[in-house]
Amino acid sequence: MKSIYNKLSVILILWSFIFVIYVCYITINNNLVGLKVTNINEHSLKVVEVEKHSLAGTYAELKKGDIIHKINGGPVPVKKDKEYTLSNVLTLTIERDGKIYENDSLDYLNLVSYDSFFIFIIPIIFYFLSLVCAFFILKANKSKNLFSALLLIIFLLVVSIAYVSAGTVARGDKLSRFVNILTFLSVPTSYLHFIYQYFKELGKKLFSRKVFFLYLIPFINVLIEIGSYLSDFGNDYVRSINLLSFFVAAIIVFTLIVYSLVKYKYSQQSYLLKILMLTNFIALVPFLFFMYFLCYF
Repeated sequence: MKSIYNKLSVILILWSFIFVIYVCYITINNNLVGLKVTNINEHSLKVVEVEKHSLAGTYAELKKGDIIHKINGGPVPVKKDKEYTLSNVLTLTIERDGKIYENDSLDYLNLVSYDSFFIFIIPIIFYFLSLVCAFFILKANKSKNLFSALLLIIFLLVVSIAYVSAGTVARGDKLSRFVNILTFLSVPTSYLHFIYQYFKELGKKLFSRKVFFLYLIPFINVLIEIGSYLSDFGNDYVRSINLLSFFVAAIIVFTLIVYSLVKYKYSQQSYLLKILMLTNFIALVPFLFFMYFLCYF
């Protein structure tokens, strides 16, 4: 039992590493998710299936019955399979309703593009920096076996996996979509849980444990997401619900830290609480402004 929290931390790190390998595979292989095509001759493909809310349907805007004449400016593949998917697609020459046009909506998925730098390279670097931090936390916690150390590692993994999974969400991967919702919406609560436990170990109870009902929010939103796949509920509405959920959770976290600061304003921990409140403000306000208000108001 002495190092149980470190052992749990290592298990969580291994799970996160497996998921990151999966993300790298999806990114490098670059499958056009949600699309099924078949050869109608040696020079053309016919789109036979396009899944709703997929990369092929939402981003590439392909439709069942489209004829693909060129892929990345070159000839289409010729396969014996009755139906198959495509990979490493950046541009398409498509015929629809007798008209031919160029579709370059997937060009942002190019690994050497400006967009890929922000949706793949930087998140992967951020993840490995989080692992470095986790290593030093594990090293420092080897003898102390503190629960707060485990919670801090969980917080780092949650933030980094939310960031990493966003790239494969943009590629239309469903598993990444669910992982992204769970981790993204868990960021405020996991941070709050770490703060609560850290001060509890210092002998200060900041607020009631009942606040951790916020952990239910990510799972509720995943159920909403699943419902959107099974119904005609708009994807834009689901995205708005996710952002609103994050906004509400972030405001609750900020409010509780302010409450704790007022509660212990004359204690030795008041300075640390002020620093936490300031870092929360600096970290969250730009996100809430650029990702929420500018997009939806």
